[in-house]
Amino acid sequence: MIPLASRLRPLVRPLAAALPCALVMGTVLLAGCGDDGRPDLDLETVTGTVTLDGTPVEGASVGFTPKTQEGAGLQAFGQTDANGNFTLKTKGQEGAVAALHAVTIVKMTEVQTSGDDGGSGEYGADDYVPAGIQGNAPPPPAPEYITPQKYSDKSTSGLSFEVKEGANVADFALTSGE
Repeated sequence: MIPLASRLRPLVRPLAAALPCALVMGTVLLAGCGDDGRPDLDLETVTGTVTLDGTPVEGASVGFTPKTQEGAGLQAFGQTDANGNFTLKTKGQEGAVAALHAVTIVKMTEVQTSGDDGGSGEYGADDYVPAGIQGNAPPPPAPEYITPQKYSDKSTSGLSFEVKEGANVADFALTSGE
């Protein structure tokens, strides 16, 4: 009987000779794997602040939609922090395309129940009842606008901003009487 090591030696030698080549090729191939598949967009930095009646608005969604054909499909979005500050991103990359943009800003209340069940009053996953399972379960209440509803639609907001080359600051002072 031939020992196992003797039988495997003819198979191992070619593999051992190919190992350095395989390591070099693997390193070359992995060097190109840093690309996330998205093309780099030509974007400009846009930061700003949203206030409502002089008070910073936390948690508002800010949307920029290009009005030009060159920027079509490249909407930018941001979310305001506790100080009303936002930074726009387009397709996951910081910034917005240089163009004239229609602007939308919206913040709505959290959906809540009446709270008469002794709970917190918040409507959550435990309160969801699929249709037909429990008779006439009432639907959750509709959220209400904190920012005036007209600012939530680009055709009615009346807000616009021209993003230019370089750093841009877009401050929006909203009023609730509108």
